[in-house]
Amino acid sequence: LKVMPIENQIAAVNVDIDMDAWDTKLAEQLVTEVLKTNMLSECIISYRSGRRWVQEFQKSPQNLGVKNSSLKKGGTYLVTGGLGNLGFLISKHLIGEYRANVILLGRKKLSEFGKNKLYEKRYAELKKLNDNVIYLDADVSVMDDIKECVLLNSGVFNAINGIIHLAGNVNNNDLEFIENSTFEKTFSMLAPKLKGVENLYEIFGGYKLDFIWLSSSLAATFGGIQLGAYATANSYLNHFTFSKSGILKCVELPHVDFEGNTLDKQRNALPESELITVFESSLNMNQDNVIFVSKEDIAKKLISVLSMQNTDSNGKKSIEKTERPNLQTSY
Repeated sequence: LKVMPIENQIAAVNVDIDMDAWDTKLAEQLVTEVLKTNMLSECIISYRSGRRWVQEFQKSPQNLGVKNSSLKKGGTYLVTGGLGNLGFLISKHLIGEYRANVILLGRKKLSEFGKNKLYEKRYAELKKLNDNVIYLDADVSVMDDIKECVLLNSGVFNAINGIIHLAGNVNNNDLEFIENSTFEKTFSMLAPKLKGVENLYEIFGGYKLDFIWLSSSLAATFGGIQLGAYATANSYLNHFTFSKSGILKCVELPHVDFEGNTLDKQRNALPESELITVFESSLNMNQDNVIFVSKEDIAKKLISVLSMQNTDSNGKKSIEKTERPNLQTSY
């Protein structure tokens, strides 16, 4: 929905209707939505009880800052994808500020860490901060893996206070144009987030947790070149959270500038220091279970992103795709 207009200059609109209320009037309204010209500003619509609803973004009145933290001193937290950039940062914060016990969950076996020096270094650093950090290998997208992991470590999991779900595929080699999408690469993008959150919710939904915190991305709102599967995966997290009540909290993050990387100096990038503030503050937003984090006005940015990909300053289409010619080189 958000990527097609950028990649293919195809206007897209999502109209949600109640089929039990289908009649001639609703059919006419549906046709009107498809033929309208302001899809950029209203591309997600719902018809319920004779009323038309559109998606909008409202600025939270709550200032960033933590007065009473939802995190417990000496608490136990499960972090999926805990050795990635975001997971490592949050895990260090949990240990440093709260002396928390952290359970790291990842697909790689501990014995394979020698092949990934960064993971090996990060795990060693976390263990040095708190020896109660443990690593368990399990694929969060595979239910049997998670069930077996919980069964073999029941004493550890019975004590957890919260879950931080960060697992996902961030391999740029798996990004594809929609028209060239393959099952393997699409599934690799979707599985950790879609099946991951479903499995975690099914297994731990009955536990007395303080929260299940999900990391989403503004790609779900803005789209982007070759982000069809990635944007879809993150959008699913948002809607899954909307459909549930209680302990789920989903936060759409902008690009994060890890370790002051000069390549990440984007206008809307979030510094590491602010990320931790966002993490803690979002846990205290009791009235909101899906939160969008942006330094720019999201509604205006959305229109700008979609419209500038389609037209030049004269209103003419400015992007054309060209088939790659047959070259002698293989790259």
